[in-house]
Amino acid sequence: MTYARLETHADPVHAFVVEVLRTGLMLTDLMADLIEITPQDAFPGEDTEGVLIEMLTGTVRPAVAAAGPATVEACTALLGALGDRTVRDLEQAVAPVERPRTQRRRP
Repeated sequence: MTYARLETHADPVHAFVVEVLRTGLMLTDLMADLIEITPQDAFPGEDTEGVLIEMLTGTVRPAVAAAGPATVEACTALLGALGDRTVRDLEQAVAPVERPRTQRRRP
């Protein structure tokens, strides 16, 4: 199985971030649209969101299986670290702005 986006990039970190954003936004929009258009009684006795997530899981399972468990675990950890690092850096960036005026340094 080949994937069109498996290319060499001058800055692989930049390419990774772009792909995470592109894919994340696409999947978020797709799931939101599916949740919106799916009738509430489409899956009697089941959570619509849960069913749609299971359907997406089935869709991506072949690609994940081809990558292998170690790669999937590493990718999952990398995505978690990406999120944690982004939130931490953002919190550090806005911390000086959020401090009460009395706690700010005066020039």
